Formats: sequence, C-alpha cells, structure tokens
Amino acid sequence: MLLQNVEVLHRKDTYGSLLRDQYMAENVSWILQKEQQRGNDCIFISGHNEHVAKWGSYDSMGKLLSNQYRYYVIGTNFYKKRCNLPEGNHKRTIQTFYSHDPLAKIAKLAGFKIC
Repeated sequence: MLLQNVEVLHRKDTYGSLLRDQYMAENVSWILQKEQQRGNDCIFISGHNEHVAKWGSYDSMGKLLSNQYRYYVIGTNFYKKRCNLPEGNHKRTIQTFYSHDPLAKIAKLAGFKIC
C-alpha cells in the first residue's frame, strides 16, 4: 500500500485520482479474499461518497467493486457529531459539527434517541 501511495502522489496528471480508486478496489478485494479464507462471507467498508458510489463519471472504487461483487452502499448523516481531531504538536481537540441536511434535523426534532 505504501508503494501504491507513493505512485499516486507522484502523478502529475488527473490519472492519479483514477489510479487511487483502482488501488482502493484492489485492496478491498484482497481484504475480502483474506476474510473469506477465515470463513467470513462479507465485509463492511466505510468511505467518502465519491469513492463508494456505484455511479458517476469516473471509475470509482465503488463502481469497480460493483462490477465484481454484490455491493451495497448505505448513506449516513448525523445532525450533531463530535470528533476527536488532530490539532498539531501531537495534541488533539474535540470539535462539534451540525449537519445542514434538513432530513437529519427533522429526524432529530422527531425525538427519536437514535437520531
């Protein structure tokens, strides 16, 4: 993976982004094969929507995976999320973010604790 990363970072053209998604798809396939050897039939991966999407104008990781596997994409959103983020000098900070998605806000206002 380190060599893949070096290759992608040294690309000066737009192919670097396509290559990155190709490598991500290859790595997911490798992980799935290892899990299948352990008796696990499926895996769960998490990623940015542009990478996991099965549609789009370029061959994203999700699009490549959907050509090989039965692959489901589950979109998520949060109304309020607290994150532990790097601040610099090996320090971290807790930041709170609120979604601007009206459906996330409506779900929160509905009073369900899971929202």
